[in-house]
Amino acid sequence: PTGRVTRGAVSTVDGRSVVSLSDNGSILYVATTGSPYPVEFRPDAGGQALHFAGWDQDVQVSAPGGAIDISSLGGAAPAASPTP
Repeated sequence: PTGRVTRGAVSTVDGRSVVSLSDNGSILYVATTGSPYPVEFRPDAGGQALHFAGWDQDVQVSAPGGAIDISSLGGAAPAASPTP
């Protein structure tokens, strides 16, 4: 956030009860039941909404064909990325 975050009213997004948190025109909708995960993000006016789903579900990831092993490039290995 770059400004004051304002809590809005409870509403429904994608069939879920959410509360809005707004900052300088952007709005983040957070679930009010269960885990307080983000459900939707709306950037400043004119931007497309980003919907979040599938929290706490396993994800299968594999390297694409022709991928290069990063350790073969030398240098330090990248830090592990956090998972939601």
